[in-house]
Amino acid sequence: MKERIIFECEHCRKKRLLSKYQMRDHEDICWYNTENQSCKTCKHIDNKHPVQHCYIGIELEDFPKPNVNCGAWEIRKELEED
Repeated sequence: MKERIIFECEHCRKKRLLSKYQMRDHEDICWYNTENQSCKTCKHIDNKHPVQHCYIGIELEDFPKPNVNCGAWEIRKELEED
């Protein structure tokens, strides 16, 4: 049996890879990374339902993929750093 180091995304906590370089690439585009300003981290999106809805009327372009770098993006309260 071999011991392996596995890297986990610190934003979504779902993605796991053997390569730290591939994980760095994933974290750069991860929808749960607040630096990407995606719907998944925005306070204007209702993420509790299967069909996402933007409360301020932003069109979700490639549903089910969230928009990224949205000009109206605001961080969700539970994600704000102290």
